[in-house]
Amino acid sequence: MKKISILSALIAANCIMFNATTVVAVHNAKTIPKQIHLLATAKEFNDAVSRYPYMLIELFADYCSHCQQAKIPFETVAHSKEFSKIEFARIDIEKMSDFAQEHGVQSIPTFWYFKDGVKIHSEEGVKDSNLLESHLRELLKKFFPTQDTFKKKISKKRKSNRPRGYCSGKNCKKE
Repeated sequence: MKKISILSALIAANCIMFNATTVVAVHNAKTIPKQIHLLATAKEFNDAVSRYPYMLIELFADYCSHCQQAKIPFETVAHSKEFSKIEFARIDIEKMSDFAQEHGVQSIPTFWYFKDGVKIHSEEGVKDSNLLESHLRELLKKFFPTQDTFKKKISKKRKSNRPRGYCSGKNCKKE
């Protein structure tokens, strides 16, 4: 009986080792979705807004049913590859009531759009939770560059970098 239990333990250990290796491999392959920052202090808020050039912040409270409806669309957009250059954060105004009062938050959920440390747009409430994801996508495309925008800028730069000795018009110089 002891031989069977030792063998079972070894098999189990190999399975655990295999699972741990798999998890590490998945972690190293960066399949873990982008982190949504949870800002818990005014200092964290100020640091994040000044650190990241493009940021969308959702102000919420756990007791708020509209905030609960907005959570999944917000997270879906945040984890989208299209918006990989944009940082996403959440602020629980229940825990930061002084902060909410200082910033004049009157309704939740509230979405703040920041560009280079400046709030460029604010939106309160959820009109239709079924349309929130597409609405957030539209506004993010309006205010911030998307992954496609970055690719287009890079390809334009490459086209404009002409090889040495390129001639156009009357002035032709070879270097």
